[in-house]
Amino acid sequence: MPVEMPPKQIIAVGPDPRWPITTSAEVVCDSVSPAGVRLTTIEVTFARFVLAELNTHRVFSRNSASSRAIPARKQIRRVVDDPFVPLVWASERPGMQGGDELTGWRRSAAKVAWRAASLGAAGMARAMVGLGVHKSIANRLIEPFAWHTAVVTATDWDGFFEQRCSPLAQPELRVAAESMRAALEASTPTSLRRDDWHLPYITDAGASCGANFNGLGADAGITIVEGHEMSESITDQFPSGGWLDSSGYETGDKCAWISSGQGASANVTFPDGKTFPVQSLWSNAFNNDAGGCVLSY
Repeated sequence: MPVEMPPKQIIAVGPDPRWPITTSAEVVCDSVSPAGVRLTTIEVTFARFVLAELNTHRVFSRNSASSRAIPARKQIRRVVDDPFVPLVWASERPGMQGGDELTGWRRSAAKVAWRAASLGAAGMARAMVGLGVHKSIANRLIEPFAWHTAVVTATDWDGFFEQRCSPLAQPELRVAAESMRAALEASTPTSLRRDDWHLPYITDAGASCGANFNGLGADAGITIVEGHEMSESITDQFPSGGWLDSSGYETGDKCAWISSGQGASANVTFPDGKTFPVQSLWSNAFNNDAGGCVLSY
């Protein structure tokens, strides 16, 4: 059942006071199971060019903003207005860690070169947009200069923090790890019961995700949306390889957000006596095999 999460806390922490604090971390859901296992979901914004390093940590369940999904003009504008710039201009030397930081005219020239490269990439990306090239290609040109947002969920953070909060870590990933650790330490998990769920974002999405739909309450979207997706994970386990109608709709899609008449979303009482708002699902057998949306059959 839904539980009320504590207020979110956005933490921005830099491991070195000289560095601009442009990376942020926000705990969006924090819970602890009856067995004492703490599960935390953190939304973190950091430099796109260290995403590959974050993705090496297999202890994480994660999802990321996609260059294939974000409009190219929006990405280009941000790179022009607010590009990522390296935190430390380390000098070249063998190995994974850079040498002493550049100083004087060399550091200034490196910053100018980076800025020129970001503007040049943005210009070429804009040219591709003008030619009608899809964002999944145009956006790739500006990834080295872009900010990135990922959602990371885990029960064990110690190994990540030990490795990435180290002075030997890539500075741009280190500042992200420091922010995530600070956010985790500042958060208090919500205790869950056996029938509670760890559900980031759903209670925050408001009317766009079913809150108060059909007068079913502020938490209606939790069970409506989860039930919708769970049913489709059963009938279409490998998307587009299971049950679909001729228009490509799955069983939940065909009956989503019906507010009146046959198949309207409503409260349903289950055998254990608990009542939850649910949406209907498509049944081929309903109405003498004509099909229709049903809450039960």
